[in-house]
Amino acid sequence: MINGYHGASYMTQEECRDLLLRLLGDSVLRVSMGIAAAKLAANEYLIKSIGPQYQALYIRALQSHGAREDSSVFSRRGIQK
Repeated sequence: MINGYHGASYMTQEECRDLLLRLLGDSVLRVSMGIAAAKLAANEYLIKSIGPQYQALYIRALQSHGAREDSSVFSRRGIQK
């Protein structure tokens, strides 16, 4: 997340209040930040985006514990490398 583009971060309650007041007073910022956040979520966090990353992680984990690619642990679950 890029602070001020996809969303906003804060450290104190005062910063939170100031950010909320800024968003409440600026409809263009609210809309543009919402659109940017939705695009980020769609590109980075949907299952079609992160699924292959998790699959690769699981394969590496299995291999690090001795599973071979030709073993049933890969084919039984439909895991393909």
